[in-house]
Amino acid sequence: MAAERRRDRTAGPTADDGLDDSPYAFPTTTGPLAPFFAAISDFIEAGVNEGTQNKDDLAWARWRTFCNLAGTTPWRMDSDAHAGRNAVGFARECRLLCAYFVWVHSLIKPRSSADAAAKPDSSLNMITAVRRIHGRHGVTMVACKQLGALMRGITSLV
Repeated sequence: MAAERRRDRTAGPTADDGLDDSPYAFPTTTGPLAPFFAAISDFIEAGVNEGTQNKDDLAWARWRTFCNLAGTTPWRMDSDAHAGRNAVGFARECRLLCAYFVWVHSLIKPRSSADAAAKPDSSLNMITAVRRIHGRHGVTMVACKQLGALMRGITSLV
C-alpha cells in the first residue's frame, strides 16, 4: 500500500492525462518509450533522502485528501497562475494553499500533551513538501504572502 501511494506521488502528471493538448504532445504511458518516461521519476526519486521521501509521502497523502475534499486535482499545473500572469488563478492557488495550511493544522497533534496545539511549523512543513513534490516534476508553485500572514496569525494563537 505504501509503495502504491509513493508511486502515485512520484509518477506525477503525464502527457496522457489530457493536460497537454498541443500538437507536440506525445503518449508517455503507452508505446515503446513508456518505460523510459516512467524511469525519469524513478531516477529523480533515487536522489532523494529516504527520510524526505517519508515526509513527502505523508504530506502528499494529506494533500490528495484535501484536494479531493475541495473537488480539485492535487497536481497544480497552471503555470500562468503560479507565475502571477493569471491574477484569478494566482488568487485561487494562494487560497488553496492557505486553506490546506489551516486544514492540515487541524489534523496534526501536538508532540506534548502539555501543548494545546501543534506547532504551526509542522503545518508549514506539509506545504513545503507539496511544493517540493511539484518541484521534482518541474512545477514551481505559487509563492503567496498570505501564507506568512497566516503563519503569524496561527502562531499568535498557539
